[in-house]
Amino acid sequence: MNRTVRLVEEILAVALLLAACYPLLYYGPLADVAVPKHMSGDMIDSYGGRTIFIWLPVLAVAIYGLLWFAQKHPRFVNLPGVSPEHHDAVSVAVASALKMWTAALFALLSLGLYGLATGKILHLPSWWIYGIIAAMTLHVILLVVMASRKA
Repeated sequence: MNRTVRLVEEILAVALLLAACYPLLYYGPLADVAVPKHMSGDMIDSYGGRTIFIWLPVLAVAIYGLLWFAQKHPRFVNLPGVSPEHHDAVSVAVASALKMWTAALFALLSLGLYGLATGKILHLPSWWIYGIIAAMTLHVILLVVMASRKA
């Protein structure tokens, strides 16, 4: 694996852990804070409790762990249209890309949600999450298309 990719993965893994731990440091004072649960555009539809600050990092780490496993064991990944001789390399590249995008997405989501709940961090508009998901999808599609053209 490329050293630059490994460095970016490590930085994003640390960012994910820090974003998960930051709201937990202030979990006690969040008891009386209504945490936004659902949004339509930039308007908050409903509020929930502070347990989202527990479940969001748990979900992020679980998805990150599954992608780590897929990266270490590429034969468990099914990529139709990719030739067998390129399958392992493409599987590792796709899992690595998804791992990086997932870490970035959940880190920003955790910090954004904490910022919405407390007003302590700059509130990001809701379109940024769609941009990250679109970039992640495009990145994976390009990796698979480029690999299928090599075959």
